[in-house]
Amino acid sequence: MSLRKYCLLNTITLLFVAGIFFWSCRKERISPDWETNILAPFFSTRLNISNLAGDSIIQVNPDNSLKLVYSNTLYSFNPNEDAIAIPDTTVKTIYKISNLQLNDQVITYPFSLGRFCQQLGFAGSLIIGNNGNNMVINPLNDQQSGDELINATDFFQSANVIEGFIDITLLNGFPIDISNLVFQIRNQINNEVIAVETFTNLLSNTQQTKTINLAGKYVEGTLVGRIIDLDTPGSNGSNVLIDTSDAILVTLKAYDMVVDNALASFPAQNIIDEDQETQYQVSGGAKLKTIRVKSGTLQLKINSTVKEKTYFTYSMPSATGPNGELISLDESVPAYTGGLPSSVNRSIDLAGYTINMQGITGDTYNTFVNHLEVRIDSTGAPISISSDDSIYIDYGLIDIVPEYVSGYLGQQIVELGPDENTLALFQNIKDGILNIEDLDVNLEIVNRLGAEGRIKISKLESVRSTTNNAINLSSSELINTPILIQRATDNPLTPSVLSFNLNSTNSNIKNWLENVPDKIRYELNVFLNPFGNTASYGDFSYNDTRIDINMTAEMPLSLIASNLKFCDTIGFNLQSVNQLKQLKSGTFYLICDNKMPLKASVHLILLDEWNQPLLDLTNGSQFVAAGEPDVFCKVVEANRSIIELPVSEQQASLIQNARRAIITATFDTNQKPGCDGYLKIYDSNYLDCKLTGNFILKTKQE
Repeated sequence: MSLRKYCLLNTITLLFVAGIFFWSCRKERISPDWETNILAPFFSTRLNISNLAGDSIIQVNPDNSLKLVYSNTLYSFNPNEDAIAIPDTTVKTIYKISNLQLNDQVITYPFSLGRFCQQLGFAGSLIIGNNGNNMVINPLNDQQSGDELINATDFFQSANVIEGFIDITLLNGFPIDISNLVFQIRNQINNEVIAVETFTNLLSNTQQTKTINLAGKYVEGTLVGRIIDLDTPGSNGSNVLIDTSDAILVTLKAYDMVVDNALASFPAQNIIDEDQETQYQVSGGAKLKTIRVKSGTLQLKINSTVKEKTYFTYSMPSATGPNGELISLDESVPAYTGGLPSSVNRSIDLAGYTINMQGITGDTYNTFVNHLEVRIDSTGAPISISSDDSIYIDYGLIDIVPEYVSGYLGQQIVELGPDENTLALFQNIKDGILNIEDLDVNLEIVNRLGAEGRIKISKLESVRSTTNNAINLSSSELINTPILIQRATDNPLTPSVLSFNLNSTNSNIKNWLENVPDKIRYELNVFLNPFGNTASYGDFSYNDTRIDINMTAEMPLSLIASNLKFCDTIGFNLQSVNQLKQLKSGTFYLICDNKMPLKASVHLILLDEWNQPLLDLTNGSQFVAAGEPDVFCKVVEANRSIIELPVSEQQASLIQNARRAIITATFDTNQKPGCDGYLKIYDSNYLDCKLTGNFILKTKQE
């Protein structure tokens, strides 16, 4: 009887007997313990060439033999990270108040005939005494008036004038002509003279205007006006009507007043309106025209020492959003009251924005433009504002990851390595020697960067971690030879590709791969734009731009193996078999059907739930015969090996905690006469292993 039929018969018998006892126990309501036998499968696995090849692609040749095709990137260089990364840039800019304006203002003040005559002694008393009468006024010379206060404090209390003007207009309301009049304006407090102007031939009931340039002058809000010299021919012998309320009307018109500082009632105005350029320092002499931002923020902090509530608009006219939107931020800053400056903090997400890096004039590089407008509203109350008052802006482009950059990417050499990467070609092979009959390997250098480059590979080693054996690739075309790579083209992005075919004639690639590497070690350098700015600022790079070194290997699976070891991990949970409570003792049967042209030894270890070894079931490796080959050394029939693995009661208690099993197969070329050279592997080749068991169980019915 075959083992499979024996297993099935015993399983059915056990279930039948167990059913009888189960119902009997329920009827009599007792809970006996008993021992019985169970024969059950625990796992099965198939090891074939896919276990050997890892991530490779297995292709079937016309004769059903197999070919391994492996394609992977040995090294990938991202210039955005290593060569043209955008650094964090934080700038502290001081905007001084440069255009502080006052309202235009007009003040009119009369110098009456009566007040003027009070300074004339007897002649003045005579004129005042004839108020309402006609009389002849005699000529007068070298006469002065008293001081007359001119109050401008409703407009300003003091101001240092950068530029501005006052028009002085005198309207002669006296009944007599004035041949000469010298008029003076001075500050009341410091007595500084603001203006002295002379008016001649000012006829009765006519006016004249003089313009005073106030640039560079300090002007007080209370001014003193005075006539310091007046000459008149009188009434020329004619009687004139005396009215002491007649006056010389003085009109002061201040306009176009720009002040350095002032205590004044300021009108609503922009006190700052400026563009500011900020330049990036990009490595390698890069000169960028455009950055399209994938992610990053504009951090903005505004401090103010202006003693008035201010309103600011910050804009970045060089940045445009994906739908044409512009960056503009409107905020208010409280009035500065002493101590720390008033402050506002804001953050702007720049994702999706394109930043023009050519500055205000459009002929620079690495430069973006900020614009700031700061304004005050009129409150009517006098406040003190000075050009020394400032708006401080700390702004920074933080964590900028470019989606795209254009311009000139600079000229620099980037040293890469020594470093290492994993190689998954033979990732499941743990040990042994592999000889490959033939292979064809193609190495490609793929440039997706919109710039020329020159690569020099000084080391490309295959490394086998288990032995730390390293073999450096030798190829006169590829190693220690500067290799020029052309730039990619855009719209659509089309990389440039440079290929090298490696075989046993022009390199040691066969030995390199027969080392069964799981790592590669490399040293190389990349020289960006070795000939300079040949594209006239036409370089470009995307965020995921790479310069890749790719390997494609094709290997007909005709090989010689010696102690070639690989393994498979399988789920294993004894408690899930019929919900058994207690395994007492018994025997495992490891049944292996080998249809590989390689003899093997197998090793089986059980692991707990933390992947720690519990029990070595095979107590070392167990031999499995190779499949039976035909006259062409092609295996046509699997060879079965049944390995008995006794389990003691002590071992059985450990097996209850097993959750996984590792089966390791070690292959060697079958040394059968006529089949001791390179052996082809076919799609029909495999090693099947199945674990069954015949155990004594101790079961208690609850």
